[in-house]
Amino acid sequence: MALIAPFADRLARFLERRFASPAERLGRPRHLDHTLLGVPELALAALRRELERAWAIAAEAWEQRLAGEPAEDTIATGERLLGAIQRFVAGLHRSAMSVGEGARLARLLRVHRYLDGTLDLAREDAEGLGLVHRRGSAGATTGATIDALLEAARSRLKGREAADRRAGGPTASDADGFEAAYQAHKAATLAAAARGELELESMDRILSATSRLRRSLRHLDKAADLLAEETGAGSREPAGAAVAH
Repeated sequence: MALIAPFADRLARFLERRFASPAERLGRPRHLDHTLLGVPELALAALRRELERAWAIAAEAWEQRLAGEPAEDTIATGERLLGAIQRFVAGLHRSAMSVGEGARLARLLRVHRYLDGTLDLAREDAEGLGLVHRRGSAGATTGATIDALLEAARSRLKGREAADRRAGGPTASDADGFEAAYQAHKAATLAAAARGELELESMDRILSATSRLRRSLRHLDKAADLLAEETGAGSREPAGAAVAH
């Protein structure tokens, strides 16, 4: 045992890499390294890249929910990555940061918060969106508005991803289209309940689920906008005075 002890940590890391599932490997940070902790500029760049990965994972979780597919593994992957990011931030040497770098860290922490909230909402959503997908008892009108809402949500996610690839914001029509579909769905669902076509308990669960979807898309939009700002801020960061503590 004494001979093995010096190599135990290295052996554990090797076995973990060898036998980890694809989801576990995806949830591991690829850019964070403890050697970057004392170099704020490099640490912030690594944080941004990991948060971009976390954004894509959170978006994928909602794409799975929209398709009626299980998303628990994807959600757990995102939570694992966000946890690693949080631990990395805790070790940052903030005393070495300039004022501008401190502002950039604050922006990245906001991104982390939005993505954490998005994954929380996706985890809460399984039962409610299950009702949305089993919409036969909701009536033809309500079912049609649900179809339109889900399609608008898919279009908004795809539009956001394409916009990020071309370094621009999503089109206004994507956001407006989803909001119009959401309001039409909400009105139709309330009307169906008023006519007795939908039980009040089911109405509440369906509206709660679609409200979570709406909030999650807003979180993803805000996180993506902040990441776009951070990309520009990183290239403009001047040398400056250290943050006072």
